[in-house]
Amino acid sequence: MKLARTAWLIVVSSLFMTHLAYANEPYAGQYELLNSPQATNNPDKVEVLEFFWYGCPHCYYLEKNLQSWLKTKPDYVEFKRIPAVFTKTGGWAVTAKAYYTAEALDILEEIHTPFFEAIHKKKRRALKKQEQAIQGFFADYGVSKNRFSRTYHSFWVDTQIGQALDMTQNYGISGVPVIFINGKYRLTSEMADGYDNMKKVLNYLIEKEYKLMAE
Repeated sequence: MKLARTAWLIVVSSLFMTHLAYANEPYAGQYELLNSPQATNNPDKVEVLEFFWYGCPHCYYLEKNLQSWLKTKPDYVEFKRIPAVFTKTGGWAVTAKAYYTAEALDILEEIHTPFFEAIHKKKRRALKKQEQAIQGFFADYGVSKNRFSRTYHSFWVDTQIGQALDMTQNYGISGVPVIFINGKYRLTSEMADGYDNMKKVLNYLIEKEYKLMAE
């Protein structure tokens, strides 16, 4: 009888503590804790990863919010975009190769937003799936056809595509955009009820992780 009573008290105490923790959590239910945390690149910084696709309108809308957030992000935050890749062929891989080609050519910051806008504002749909159309876009930024082709089909770009494919699988990506904080938390605009609140939840989780690092 005493054992049963003790077990019951343990269960009640556990439920109470869980409820208390939940009550003290200001953004409960607006993000997810990963079942299998992922390793990060730099243990001295809070890592923020965004998985996206250039052809995704929601990614385009989020980009505007990310640009403003990036201007104020703390120095202890390391932000990285990952173009989601589900297979090494197809539209997602094509635009991912455009992303890494721009990075290899050191023009990523210059063309990242214009590439989004070309697809979603100027309706240049071919950029989502055709290498020739992408080459024409890069030509507007002074990249010759030969230089584009060499880079687009380079070993380095192919390696980045392979790594992006692995990360897409490891993080269990099923849709974009989605943000991960320090390999532990998953965050989307739907979870956070909109882009404005998403930034608040993002900053909260970053601060939460930073405090843990300082302990």
